Amino acid sequence: MKEQEITRYLHSRYGMMLMMAAAVIGTIIAYRNGDIVYITGNNGFGLPSANEWITDRYASLWAGIAVNVLLALLLSYMNRRFNVLRTMSHLFVGMFMIMQGDSPPSWGSSTTAPSCARYFYSP
Repeated sequence: MKEQEITRYLHSRYGMMLMMAAAVIGTIIAYRNGDIVYITGNNGFGLPSANEWITDRYASLWAGIAVNVLLALLLSYMNRRFNVLRTMSHLFVGMFMIMQGDSPPSWGSSTTAPSCARYFYSP
């Protein structure tokens, strides 16, 4: 009976929020400890590289966190609206955030990775 409660919790929106908080807190801790390597960018075709758009270190971190959280909420909304996965589970959104939290440099410097995810998941 206990494992069913844990599974039900992980599939709920509260489990999603817990995984989202773990990813955000882990990224902030890694960023504050100096474990983030600056990603160098090349000149783009028409615009400079995306990691040069926001030069302030902490503004770039918070912009990356905001974009990733908005992407996760967009994933949840799209699944609820269009029923893509044929389930109302929020587990995939939490796992997306955990996998994004696995690479803090993509959150800590504004790279094109969140932009690619935003275009891929936009309706």
